[in-house]
Amino acid sequence: MLNMPLFIGMMVAAFLLFGGAMACFGVWTYRDAKRRGLEAGLWTIIVLLMPNLLGFLLYFLVGRKHRKISCPVCSSLTEPDKAYCSSCGTRLGETVFVPAERGRGRGILFAGLGLIVLGFMVVIGIFLSQFAASPETFTQRNIAIGQAQTSMPNRWKLSFWYLDGEKSRSIKLKPEGSRIVRVTAYIESGTAEAVLTAKETGEEKRIMLNDLNGQDSPYTWDVSDFPADAKLTLRIYAEKAKGKFEMKWEQ
Repeated sequence: MLNMPLFIGMMVAAFLLFGGAMACFGVWTYRDAKRRGLEAGLWTIIVLLMPNLLGFLLYFLVGRKHRKISCPVCSSLTEPDKAYCSSCGTRLGETVFVPAERGRGRGILFAGLGLIVLGFMVVIGIFLSQFAASPETFTQRNIAIGQAQTSMPNRWKLSFWYLDGEKSRSIKLKPEGSRIVRVTAYIESGTAEAVLTAKETGEEKRIMLNDLNGQDSPYTWDVSDFPADAKLTLRIYAEKAKGKFEMKWEQ
């Protein structure tokens, strides 16, 4: 598994890069819209609040095509193709519209694009690092539909409409005294098997959850054969299964 401090650091770096990119896009949008006589504040809010850069694309592809000119008398903004000011009626026929300067403000725009690229590179790095640490995570089949899960230090409860693949978690048992796992399960269709594995030795214990259907009391799974300090992984292997199970142990 990927080192947790490294994982958190990379996630924070990606968040800061994407956040910095959005700040750059917001500043560029405000300045560009203001030069064009548009509602700079409104467009900036749209760019910052719409997800997945949709607001930025909307402004870049649609908003920038609309320009307005300032009336020389009342300073109101008016469409450049109108002959008279919409506010004071001043004739605008002689008013020449001067478009925004080309290239002005591109530096902050390119900075935002660069931060987006770096952010995606960090995200790709996270996935590659995860793959290098646990390649089986990406190769194992795992389809779950209608899943509801409760995962606590001494309890694991899972229900599903359809499960075809593997679910797993690490558990820690009480080093002394009772070393058992109490299991209740009801598998309506398909098959489901529980496997408990000691990470150090590879020793396994297996039970078919289908065999527990209809039992009035929880099944007592004796795991006292495992070393007291063993690191255990509990896995569920399911094939087109529908049902639920619950496991409890002393920690």
